[in-house]
Amino acid sequence: MPAWVSGESSDRSARGRDVAVVDLSDHGVGFRDGRGDYHIGATHWLIVNGTSRLSTRIRIVSCRRNESGGYDVGAVFF
Repeated sequence: MPAWVSGESSDRSARGRDVAVVDLSDHGVGFRDGRGDYHIGATHWLIVNGTSRLSTRIRIVSCRRNESGGYDVGAVFF
């Protein structure tokens, strides 16, 4: 489902971008992004624009390149 991730919370000049959520649970989220410049431990805002709107803070726990050339990113809610 479509979503938007803010730039890193500690960097006020960082810009957000559109991503695709592929996994959503009570504790976290998995999403795909064409760029892999996420830092482990960094915090961001996530806004999901699906059938149910969700806005929450996330902390990045993983970022790996996938077969399609993009990145699979994992984050926890806090």
